[in-house]
Amino acid sequence: MERNLIKNKNHLEINDLASILRSFSKMRDGKMAGGDKFFNEMEPVILKNLDKMNMDDFSNVIYAYSVRNQGSEEFNKIVLNKITNEMKSYSTWHVLFNVAWYLLFTTNKDFTLWQSFVDQVFTIEGKMPLVYYRPFKIAAYYIEFNITNIDLFDYKDRFFYAEQYYNYTKGEKFFLMDDRFIHFKTLLNVKLGLYPMISTCFNNLFIINFYWETRKIGINLHLDRDYVPKSDPIRINEHARMHSKMLKLNDWIILDLTWDEYMNIGNQDKRDEFIQNWFTKSCKEQKDRGVDGKPHIDKKFAALE
Repeated sequence: MERNLIKNKNHLEINDLASILRSFSKMRDGKMAGGDKFFNEMEPVILKNLDKMNMDDFSNVIYAYSVRNQGSEEFNKIVLNKITNEMKSYSTWHVLFNVAWYLLFTTNKDFTLWQSFVDQVFTIEGKMPLVYYRPFKIAAYYIEFNITNIDLFDYKDRFFYAEQYYNYTKGEKFFLMDDRFIHFKTLLNVKLGLYPMISTCFNNLFIINFYWETRKIGINLHLDRDYVPKSDPIRINEHARMHSKMLKLNDWIILDLTWDEYMNIGNQDKRDEFIQNWFTKSCKEQKDRGVDGKPHIDKKFAALE
């Protein structure tokens, strides 16, 4: 299918291409589809027809590229300029949902752009649908740590009702569905004498697979469902990376480790040595930063509840 689409890329209607990219970014229960080559080949077509897209198609396309951490520097520069110029015209939850993810995936720190985003949220009529909730809440967390002087008090009220029903702990089910997680935990316990807490959701947003909370150290073990499909070398999709990216803003040290990376380190002794060295180094780094291993309260974390 991809080969045929690439062959006929200059004959595709732009709205059809946008629908294909959206499908690729959502299908297979969020595992996505499509290879890097396909997205690279389609980028010039997207840029050539950018002004012909409606808001929904544009937002779906930028989500499809950013969730894969794909798109050239030129692509992202043009996209960001378009978002900046058109933010005040974004009039639906769906469009702002995709824009929020794009800004988060690309770790944008532009005060003016984020302020414009927050202001635009107030223009959307009606209660926020539950399906759109997550990036808006994460945006509040991100702004709290990265952007100063943006008042979020009323902004948080916009997703108050959705927040009452949202439950991200459902993501923990994947931990018990794959024996590789249990295998990894057993090795930590038996071979290294490390006893982390397992698979907990923080702030109803972010999951850490293995963690030592008082030291603010953790490991997220990523399996194939977290990989960008057909990526070479293998890379983790931005949804899966979001957990560690956001918690690192709050002084956590989190190792994002793919199963393939772990197995390619060498034999079991080499893998044990790698984990032990990482853990020792991380403990020292946290001690130097003043994270002393005693129970603590994350004030900014609590402020977002």
